[in-house]
Amino acid sequence: MRIRTAIFGVYVTASAVGLAGLMALVLRDVRLRYVESMRRTLGDTAAFLAVFVAPEAASGQAWAGKLATLPSKVELLRVFACDRDGRVQFDSAGGHDVGQVYVWPMRGGGPAASENYTVSNVAEVGGELRVAAPVRRGAEFVGWVGVGRPLASVAAGVRAARWRLAWPAGAIALGMVAAGWWIASR
Repeated sequence: MRIRTAIFGVYVTASAVGLAGLMALVLRDVRLRYVESMRRTLGDTAAFLAVFVAPEAASGQAWAGKLATLPSKVELLRVFACDRDGRVQFDSAGGHDVGQVYVWPMRGGGPAASENYTVSNVAEVGGELRVAAPVRRGAEFVGWVGVGRPLASVAAGVRAARWRLAWPAGAIALGMVAAGWWIASR
């Protein structure tokens, strides 16, 4: 084996391993960033809805019913309300989960959602990212208002973003191989 071939082989192998490791980290992080962005938006929406129902909660009325006045766009966003024990009082998905008990505070999410949530009002449940905000009557906790959105709703964006990153990485890899061959041949 000629020295030129050995130098080229070492260069290409080291470059390929380094680029593959870096791209694996970057491409994995794309989904985390999309989900984190969705989590923040859902958190703002849940906080707004908690303020929206607060006047009814303060007066002792059935505050969860006020959410039914909102237009229903279940395919985009599911809204739910739970009493202090976690029993679902309202579900914009046609009352699908009404009567069920959600475990509060929510915990987890893990790598399938967005790097082990430490925030207690966020979780991935059944392929849906859920974020909740507390509803209070003065200082008294009366329940939760939450929103959920299927994680599949960001799948197309994640896939497109990964391809937008992979193509330039492939072009850079080809450029590195060509440069390595040129250097090894000198």
